[in-house]
Amino acid sequence: MKRRILHIISVPDNSELTEQGVRLAEGLSGGEFDVRICVLQRPGPLAHGFARTKVPVDFVTRRWSVDPLAFVRVCAAVRRFKPDLVQTWGETANLYGRKAAIRCGVPKIVLGLHQYDCPNGWLFCFWNESLDRNTDRIVSHNNSIRDFHTQGGCATNSRNRGFFHENQRPTGAGYYTRSGSSFAIPSRWDSNYDPKRFSVVPSGVVPLKADSRSRTEILKRLGIPRIAAVPFDDGERTTPTPGFPPKRGDDPYLIGVIGDLTPHKRIKDAIWACETLKFAGLDYHCLIFGDGPERERLLRYRDLLTITDRVHFPGDRPEIDELIPHFDLFWQTGRDEGPPISVLKAMSAGIPVLACDLPDNRELIADEETGILIPEFGEDFRRRRSCLVEQSLRLLGDDALRRKIGEAAAVRVLERFDTEKMIAGYAETYRELLRS
Repeated sequence: MKRRILHIISVPDNSELTEQGVRLAEGLSGGEFDVRICVLQRPGPLAHGFARTKVPVDFVTRRWSVDPLAFVRVCAAVRRFKPDLVQTWGETANLYGRKAAIRCGVPKIVLGLHQYDCPNGWLFCFWNESLDRNTDRIVSHNNSIRDFHTQGGCATNSRNRGFFHENQRPTGAGYYTRSGSSFAIPSRWDSNYDPKRFSVVPSGVVPLKADSRSRTEILKRLGIPRIAAVPFDDGERTTPTPGFPPKRGDDPYLIGVIGDLTPHKRIKDAIWACETLKFAGLDYHCLIFGDGPERERLLRYRDLLTITDRVHFPGDRPEIDELIPHFDLFWQTGRDEGPPISVLKAMSAGIPVLACDLPDNRELIADEETGILIPEFGEDFRRRRSCLVEQSLRLLGDDALRRKIGEAAAVRVLERFDTEKMIAGYAETYRELLRS
């Protein structure tokens, strides 16, 4: 008899996390497990993956942070399916999904913990503490997140300023507050998990391959015009600055950035770097894929720097996987990333990645071998941005080095971050729990 697994996923809490949950559900279905997905979503368009998946999906609309009606509907979905195990993905699903599983008497509950951030607000922290006692296993995608949450990471975030979680500040013995909140939250509400309850299953991606389209065709499809000459007081620059990479005419360099347009993704770093690249005489386009609350502010910043013809915001595109292999470089500028699926995809396609020197990225990238790690430089964002520009110019000016790093990155992903290995890791975790 097949064991029933229900995946409860938050949309759009983290689009890359959603993709991992859907890919796992598809990989598990049809074998020893009967799999179903329950999606907690905000009103609006669904994530692209749900339109293509063959796994049965229940949709539950959540209109407010605390939505009793949404909770009732999640409970109804759990009762209809009668799962042997519930796995939750994303902060909202971790709360609503686990509470519903406990209410409906699900035998085993798995918490997907893929970010360094902790529940925000006293009510969510209180719920989280009570739910943790009934959680059978916590699964993360890397050792850094496991270490963070098993060593009191949330309660000590204020000591890690400049590394993670700059939005917290101590208020006295055993308490801290978060920016935008007037409540003092007891540190005991931030879970310090038992390492024995943790399983680490690395993320997995399917290697990407480039198609036969030229850059001109890609840019035309995205509605991006050709690059105009760069005006200066002494005329127009027609040759690049000596020592910098040459122009490529109708085949400009493509730099890719993928992420939600939120403050912690630091897309502003990428836009600032693009201005410097422009005045270095480089022909390029920077494509920033994603959407979020910072979109209008970032567009204004781009326009202020007069690089509208170089930096583009195509939004969320269903064909993004087809475009990644055509990039020359991939930038990851954010902090506190969660599952860095876009980084893995770029690496799998043989694209050199320049990423911030953070624990998540150190587990993926061997500096100068399978990518470039950009130092944080503490609070000195100017040095960080300048380093991004310097390393980008170095790679674009050395085709052999760029090719060497890209090939090594593709091999690393194939060896350690294959989708089949991820599916096998989760399946073994489920078997172990269901046997006990």
